[in-house]
Amino acid sequence: MLLLGEAVLSLLIVSISLESEYYFVVFIGIVTTVMIHDLHFESQPSHSDPHAMLSVTRGACYVIGIQI
Repeated sequence: MLLLGEAVLSLLIVSISLESEYYFVVFIGIVTTVMIHDLHFESQPSHSDPHAMLSVTRGACYVIGIQI
């Protein structure tokens, strides 16, 4: 969560220019950050029963996969 906030802040605290390329880069950066947020948090189960960490094999795959 902190990484996503830092990504948005780094997009917004740079010096502003009135060129269309600047706004395009900011827009694409924010869209990419939102997509990464959705990808991460929508893949998490809402209850602990189906969570991968309850099994050793699935837990190891989860830990390795989430790092990628």
